[in-house]
Amino acid sequence: MIINQRVGEYVPVASTLATLKIYASPDKEAEALLPEDKKSMRKTISACFVINMFKNDDRDYHHEIIKLAEIAATNLSPGNSDTNTAISCIQKLSPLLGKLFSSGKPYIVAKEEGDIKIIYQNYTVAEELYLVFSPLVALAGNDPLMAQTILEGLNLIYMLAGVSAKSQVKAFFDATYAQLTENFQHPIHLSRFQKIRENLEAGLNLAEVSAQA
Repeated sequence: MIINQRVGEYVPVASTLATLKIYASPDKEAEALLPEDKKSMRKTISACFVINMFKNDDRDYHHEIIKLAEIAATNLSPGNSDTNTAISCIQKLSPLLGKLFSSGKPYIVAKEEGDIKIIYQNYTVAEELYLVFSPLVALAGNDPLMAQTILEGLNLIYMLAGVSAKSQVKAFFDATYAQLTENFQHPIHLSRFQKIRENLEAGLNLAEVSAQA
């Protein structure tokens, strides 16, 4: 069963929650389900879903990531500036996202028993990075320390991410780098940012060599 809605997403009335696929054994012919079997199966599956008005912190990993990003964004907002707290949040977020992207799977297997699998669709790498970092990039403004922390965080994510995720992380890093460096002209800042980019590209070259080997 493939669950179409991600954990923590708001579900409109009458939307499709999941797709159930039933495969016949190779040595048996496929048989149509009887109406009573369909009714019983629908009732059993429905009992597995929990729909609340509030997010489930225990099961929704994405919600916890976004909460950290929101704390960082709040502490970068005008009138509530606390750069150190924002930096600390980014430094916690980066290894979490890197580990998340290391799995190489765009889904989560919620339960597996014999031939039965319940699968949740995951956020893509690009979606996750955009939701977490876009507000922070917009709020970083002319603060060179924040710009450096964001770029270092993306570099760490790239280092930890699996091969299948690296191209998306690199594309987001390049776009973020271009946006952040527009705010700075002094070589003392630009040299620091360039060093981070060189470190990432060194990792990119190493990954390409490993893939060829």
